[in-house]
Amino acid sequence: MEKEDTNLQLLNELKELKAREEINTQLLNEVKEMKAKMEKLEQDIEDIKFFTPKPVVTPAMIGQIGGILLGALVIIGLFWL
Repeated sequence: MEKEDTNLQLLNELKELKAREEINTQLLNEVKEMKAKMEKLEQDIEDIKFFTPKPVVTPAMIGQIGGILLGALVIIGLFWL
């Protein structure tokens, strides 16, 4: 009787182990798929960064032009009076 109970327990443990191994295998496959997708996304982001046009007018250029215009107005103002 005890031997049968022990055998049943071992069979149940074996079934649980197999179920866990299946789950582990599925999870590992999903992780591999997600890694591949992440690599693809990273590559797509790099492509987008590379092919995105750069701005022609930068904030530094706007500041320089604004400074020149203000300087010109000051000079005009000095000679106007």
